[in-house]
Amino acid sequence: LVNMQSLKSLSGLRGLTGDLFGSLVIRYCKSLSSLSGLMNVTSAGGIKISGAGQLTFLGGLGGLTHIGSIELDSNPELRSLAGLNSSSIQVDILCIRHNAKLQSLHGC
Repeated sequence: LVNMQSLKSLSGLRGLTGDLFGSLVIRYCKSLSSLSGLMNVTSAGGIKISGAGQLTFLGGLGGLTHIGSIELDSNPELRSLAGLNSSSIQVDILCIRHNAKLQSLHGC
């Protein structure tokens, strides 16, 4: 999902369940405020979120038990990693950069 300026949520992806092979890339979706459509995904090769202008936390990723990599880059309103169930998720690679309002790594 690239350069979808008016996309506010991923609710249309609710039908994705189980393992997501490969990577989900979200870039330059300046109105995106929710990842809730990903709640039924249990594993993914990778998730890259960059330039999600209204995203404040990672709610919607709580169903994940394994993810190869997660990259969070230049999400100006991201304040929390809440939504990642740290006690039940295995993350192989975590890359966080240029998220100026991120206050804590609690949740990862």
